[in-house]
Amino acid sequence: MINSKYPKIITLISFLMILLLGFFTYLNYNRERELMFNNLTQEGLAISNIMETFVRQNKNVNFEQIQTLFKSSVWDTLIEQIILVDDSLTVKANSAGGKLGWKLININISGIKKLRTDIIKFNNVSIFRLIKPFYLDNKQIVNLKDSSTVSPGGKTKIAAIPYYILISFNADEYVSARKEDLLRAFGSGTLLLLLLISSIYFIIVIQKYNLLNRSLIKMKNYAFNIVESMPNGLISIDKTGAVKTINKNAIKLLGLAGKRVKNKLITELIPSCEMLKQLVTTNEIKNEQIICNLADGSSIPLSVNTRRLLNEEAKMIGNVIIFSDLREIKILEKEIERTERLASMGRMAAGIAHEIRNPLSSIKGLAQYLRNKFDKKSESREYATVMINEVDRLNRVIQDMLNFAKPHEPKLLPINIKEIISHSLRLIETELNTKKVNVILKDDNSLNIALADSDLLTQVFLNLFANAIDAIVVGGLLQISLSEKDNFVVFEISDDGKGIKNENISKIFDPFFTSKQNGTGLGLAIVYRIIEYHNGEISVNSKQDNGTTFIIKLPKSN
Repeated sequence: MINSKYPKIITLISFLMILLLGFFTYLNYNRERELMFNNLTQEGLAISNIMETFVRQNKNVNFEQIQTLFKSSVWDTLIEQIILVDDSLTVKANSAGGKLGWKLININISGIKKLRTDIIKFNNVSIFRLIKPFYLDNKQIVNLKDSSTVSPGGKTKIAAIPYYILISFNADEYVSARKEDLLRAFGSGTLLLLLLISSIYFIIVIQKYNLLNRSLIKMKNYAFNIVESMPNGLISIDKTGAVKTINKNAIKLLGLAGKRVKNKLITELIPSCEMLKQLVTTNEIKNEQIICNLADGSSIPLSVNTRRLLNEEAKMIGNVIIFSDLREIKILEKEIERTERLASMGRMAAGIAHEIRNPLSSIKGLAQYLRNKFDKKSESREYATVMINEVDRLNRVIQDMLNFAKPHEPKLLPINIKEIISHSLRLIETELNTKKVNVILKDDNSLNIALADSDLLTQVFLNLFANAIDAIVVGGLLQISLSEKDNFVVFEISDDGKGIKNENISKIFDPFFTSKQNGTGLGLAIVYRIIEYHNGEISVNSKQDNGTTFIIKLPKSN
């Protein structure tokens, strides 16, 4: 016979279990709600910080570009929409696309200094919404040319924080999960089965843990993919200067491959890059161009942007540094500078040549007249002959100046490079024989058909062959190699002569630069211009007393 106290005890235990279930369910409900708010808030802050960093890196950003950035970022199924508004709630950028300039309603952004979060219902969907200021520096606010930053008088007025970012997440999954918890707890309480109640409770806890864990992993992977796919280098450090995040481009640019980087002090990883160390250890927002000396002895120009990392309380927790490689930009700048300098010198040379040519014609004519007046064996006739020869030499220099200043437009036709080389060698056969030069022609049996002007290309070969002959000693070697690479015909002209001094290599294509006693300094300048007109490339490898090689690439004919 069952003791009458047992049902009461069982009832009491069941009642207590129901109370305990209700209590723990309440605690779990609030804990999960807090976790949901924290996780979605952290993801929203991460997205906002990344957006701010990208926008700050581009000085001439506009709202269309910001909208494009928003659109490309809304791929996560949890993210519903990203909107940028000003303090009048006018939409400036919208990840959903469409027309801009309309105003949001039923939203109050007054008094938001850090951030605001809430959950709303929209079209029967639970939406977690995060609103926070979108930080831009004063120069970017001006560059955006927003009408809200221009006064009636036309003067620019700067607001401290004129923009807000609204990030909406789909919270149905979290809300549905909480409702399921309540239903399961109610069903377990009515059955008064402690084991079942406990089992369901722990199952729910584990499920929610796995769900939250998957969400955290998904958020982490999302942020990681954004950082790794950036075309620039990115490093984040804490307040002590220890590296917390670094992407593959940063590792490549700074030469840190194969080294342990995480949690290492930035000052230890790049001990030779003083300028970068100064930037990353400052608390200021900076955007500068620097030359970074790497551990292997090389140097690299970088554009560096530093940004403070803030927590929810707007307290600084570290810095994020974004930097890009400026080597290609610097090369282009030098090319532009060289082109402008050559154009200027060409105009000057053309002017000088025009002014000198006419008097020289008169001098030559007078010298010829005087020579004919003197006896053939007289000293005066010899002087007149010297004058005529010197005038002819000056005329050749002037012609070179005119060829450099105003080269005729190339008539680009498919030509056989090997035939042009053979023709050029025949033209200088006497000079080659005089110095007993050994000529070797190598090719890879390709057709070597390039799109070029045969006359201008002959002039290129004659200049390069003449320079090689001057540099070669008697019995020296002149080697011409032909090949094809990608869409170019490549030919290399090498000699075993005296070579070029290292300090002169960067100057040899400059007009009027020469190391020869009787040179004009225009031969290689003309060669450079002709190759440039052919949309080709020319480079040189040389060491003093160890020969010289000129490498020329011309577009292949299709």
